Amino acid sequence: STPSAESSTSSEAAAAPSEPLPEVGQFVMVELNEGYKMGVVKYVGSTEFAPGDWIGVALDDKKGNHDGTVKGKCYFKCKPKCGVFVKMDKIIKGPALAGSASSSRAT
Repeated sequence: STPSAESSTSSEAAAAPSEPLPEVGQFVMVELNEGYKMGVVKYVGSTEFAPGDWIGVALDDKKGNHDGTVKGKCYFKCKPKCGVFVKMDKIIKGPALAGSASSSRAT
C-alpha cells in the first residue's frame, strides 16, 4: 500500500473514527457557544449547505438558528429558533431515554 492513499482518506475519518452517528430520535447534548443544550436528533446525513455528515437537532430552548429549514430546504421540523445543525464533535449522546425501563426508577 502507498502512504499517499492513506493520507487522502484520513481527513474524512478524523471527524469521528470510531464514534457511530446518533440515531434520529436520540436525546443528545449539543455544544453551543453559550454552553451545552439538550435536544433530540431529527436529521442525520448530508446536506446541500455544506459537505460531510451533519446532525440536525431540535433543541429544548430557543437557542438554535432555524426551524429545520436551511436555505429553503426542509431537513426536519421543529419550533422556530430551536433547530441547529452540528458536526459529530459537538454532540454528546445521552442515554436512550425513550422506551428505557431503567430510567423510570426515580418515582
